[in-house]
Amino acid sequence: MLDTVKVDREKLLGTLQENKAKHVAEYDEAVEEYRKQAEKALRKRAIEIRDGETLKKEIDDLPAPTSFAKDYDRAIAMVEWSTEEQLELDEQAFRAWVLDEWNWRGQFAGTTSIYNGR
Repeated sequence: MLDTVKVDREKLLGTLQENKAKHVAEYDEAVEEYRKQAEKALRKRAIEIRDGETLKKEIDDLPAPTSFAKDYDRAIAMVEWSTEEQLELDEQAFRAWVLDEWNWRGQFAGTTSIYNGR
């Protein structure tokens, strides 16, 4: 099994930019739906308060989506600043940068799945 792999700088840059664009679109979609659901929850709580009911749960039970765009920006900047045409990536960098399997991917998917596709 390979410990590292050499990749074409321009191809890697294009892949990172595509992966970032997908991430930003997923995040934006989740934020839009989060806002709708948070507003709906707040209206419901306002009615409960007005009617004298005890709040059954906290308003902040909706986890806010988190953007990890800065991770893409950092990787993109590293590639852009490189003077090499071929870059050597270890398995962890390849998994994140090329396959879009970042360490935070599970957390992001779990949170955004609450909002995306509803």
